[in-house]
Amino acid sequence: MDFDEKKVSSVEMEHENIVFTRNLKAGRRIYYFDVKKSSNGDFFISITESQKNLQDSNAAGNATYKRHKLFLYKEDFDSFMAELSNVVSYAKGAIGGKIVTREEYESRKNQGNDNEN
Repeated sequence: MDFDEKKVSSVEMEHENIVFTRNLKAGRRIYYFDVKKSSNGDFFISITESQKNLQDSNAAGNATYKRHKLFLYKEDFDSFMAELSNVVSYAKGAIGGKIVTREEYESRKNQGNDNEN
């Protein structure tokens, strides 16, 4: 998976109020991470998943895309990142294709903290 800055023109950026953007290409999916400025001057994050739909092409034979958006507002940044970090850590706990249970995960986490002290 590559993480690249999305190439958008200044006109597109101004139209969508995008102040910073990155994208992640992952197979047939592309994830767009955009920092946008709202009309009241606040910043928020828009995460868009764009998936190429090969079965549903248009009349010209071009592929269509399914898009899903998530908006994350500044008051939720820290708690969102904390919970995302928790679920990613849990998912990475899968060993040999076996997904660890919540109890195994907590035990390993506590053992790691005990070793640090």
